[in-house]
Amino acid sequence: MLENNVALLVHGNKPHLVNELAAAKVNMKNNLIYRIDRKSGRANSMAANEYIGYGYRFTLDMIDMADNITVEQVNNFIKQKFSNNRKYLSIVGKK
Repeated sequence: MLENNVALLVHGNKPHLVNELAAAKVNMKNNLIYRIDRKSGRANSMAANEYIGYGYRFTLDMIDMADNITVEQVNNFIKQKFSNNRKYLSIVGKK
């Protein structure tokens, strides 16, 4: 199923993709807003972002940047990250 969705995004130029992208943007912003909804969550997020070098406004900046994401950017991300050239193997368990 994932391959079908990836193929549709990469190769298809369908009008419904714009609607799906708009819904994904709203979902992303809602998740980010939920993350900083409480003071403790906001303080934790700001501290963690500052610690890893993103700056304390990173979550708020991501909310602002969400509106500028295009279908083309999503397609480029998919082509780059979900290609056959990038495979990883993880082994979990006792030594």
